[in-house]
Amino acid sequence: IFYFVSNYFPSPIGHYNLFEFDPVNNKFIPHLPFDPDTDYLNWTLNRYSSTGSEDTFLIYSLNDTIYNIKDRKIIAQYRVNFSKRGKTDAAVRKEREYMEQTNGRSTKSFIYGLEYLQQFGNKVLATYVDNYYFRYLLFDKTSMEFNVFEDITIGTLGGFTLFNYSISDNLLISFRETSTVKNTWTNVFRKNATDEQWAKKIDDIIDSAQQDDNLVIFLCKIKEE
Repeated sequence: IFYFVSNYFPSPIGHYNLFEFDPVNNKFIPHLPFDPDTDYLNWTLNRYSSTGSEDTFLIYSLNDTIYNIKDRKIIAQYRVNFSKRGKTDAAVRKEREYMEQTNGRSTKSFIYGLEYLQQFGNKVLATYVDNYYFRYLLFDKTSMEFNVFEDITIGTLGGFTLFNYSISDNLLISFRETSTVKNTWTNVFRKNATDEQWAKKIDDIIDSAQQDDNLVIFLCKIKEE
């Protein structure tokens, strides 16, 4: 069975955000219908799915629901409540009208839902945008306890900040441009680093790197509590 994610685009089958394809019977089964007259169109995300050991989660733009594909069933697994600043139909319509009038500038008044989501173990790490800045949401799938924070940092390396992350086999993988790493490490983070062993390894990378070298990749092992 294959699943194809749509992003509020119409199809010959109808207006659906997910299609299940059965190659044996050569059949498409639509899921997650949307209303083209009220749902926001063409607001794309970098990634819509995250597969864990047991669950495959789906998120969509301007949608506060995290869906789960499990045993060929699609269920609404979680709902993220951003309180009064979260997406509502009225808010979306107001924002869409404003952006059309101002050539795409946002009012910054609303949080439009999750932009990115990754699973590891029993945890979910998600990203959303608040007032043009990324915020991170970490929650436990069992207890539903959660934390919200502004940055992903390595404390023992002076608070070195990680962006553009992905998670695989309990490794958080992040990459930064070489020039950015050189500048921020030398001018901001190095003086506050407490783990000299790893700090010296980064020093060696910085000393041998050129401005136009390939990206620097960080592999960080995630500890399970």
